Amino acid sequence: MSSTFTSPDGANIAYRVLGADKKGLPAILVCGLSSIKEDWADFADGIDMLAIAAERPLCIFDNRGIGESMLAPPMPPAITSPPITLLQMATDVFLLLEHLNWRRFHLIGMSMGGMISQQLILLLRGRDDFECVSMTILCSTPKVPRYNILASLYMSRAKIVQERGKLTPQEEMEFGKRLLETVFTPQWVREQGNNLPVVAGRYQMGKRPSKIIAQQIEAVGSFDVTDQLHLIKKPTLVIHGLGDRIFPAENAEAIANGIEGAKLVLLPQEVGHMQVSLLGSSVLMGLQS
Repeated sequence: MSSTFTSPDGANIAYRVLGADKKGLPAILVCGLSSIKEDWADFADGIDMLAIAAERPLCIFDNRGIGESMLAPPMPPAITSPPITLLQMATDVFLLLEHLNWRRFHLIGMSMGGMISQQLILLLRGRDDFECVSMTILCSTPKVPRYNILASLYMSRAKIVQERGKLTPQEEMEFGKRLLETVFTPQWVREQGNNLPVVAGRYQMGKRPSKIIAQQIEAVGSFDVTDQLHLIKKPTLVIHGLGDRIFPAENAEAIANGIEGAKLVLLPQEVGHMQVSLLGSSVLMGLQS
């Protein structure tokens, strides 16, 4: 069952803490674009969340506006909620840590969550009341490329929804297949065989409003901390698949080269964007205390 807290601007952030009674240093997982906290659970066998939570508290949460989390209310005279920004999402992570009273923590961010994590560490510079003991960045980038295949796919879907209200069941299934081919690999999709509709259905479950995904795409579109990476002074582990079609491996190399002492783990060519989530042992490498 999820808990919630309300941010100063009125947004409600939904979260769950696994292993709340454990004594290890807590870890917080930050979702990627269009993802919800349940997506971590879908891949629990791979990310080995239960193994992590067996030693330490582990927080999973929904970014504002998606899953069970709610946007901030409109600020008069505006009649719509303030737009989502990457800076605001990073601030939400800080507010959640503050709410949990987690002053020392491990940080794990996937894809957009990796961008949020980088931004959060930069926001925490100069503070001695919060300490990120380690940061693990999965399939992410320090700068979003001008063309992003995932963003293009979602925007094409959003255009159909805007014009017709919704996709047909066949179009939804085709979108799910193309999405999986993008975030994993075409070969991985073929290997799912008759199980593909079940796997694709995971991405249709939960509250994932097209308008929110479009705002997330807009929020990350201008993300670029390349020139600030040298300011990050935290033990950092960067994990990336060589088969990543969304952010090619040079993006991971840029992060690792920019952060002093960062360790880079490049996974084989058959490992696509989201497949790093199926390799829990690699994620656990970053949690040493």
